[in-house]
Amino acid sequence: MTKNEIMGLVSRSLFADLGYLDEDGRPAIRRVFCTWHKGLGHHLISTNASSSHVQCLLGKGDACLYFA
Repeated sequence: MTKNEIMGLVSRSLFADLGYLDEDGRPAIRRVFCTWHKGLGHHLISTNASSSHVQCLLGKGDACLYFA
């Protein structure tokens, strides 16, 4: 894929899959809403702040986004 094709995919995405490690160090994936993109490096996502995955992210902060 070219960079323009990737940018098109990201800008059309309403959802993304958020990958992270849970509190036991196991890989976990959660679907989140995509509300804003600025290029390939900055994204605003929305999810329930009281969810356990948010607590994992606040503690570790390592995560990845997958757009499809």
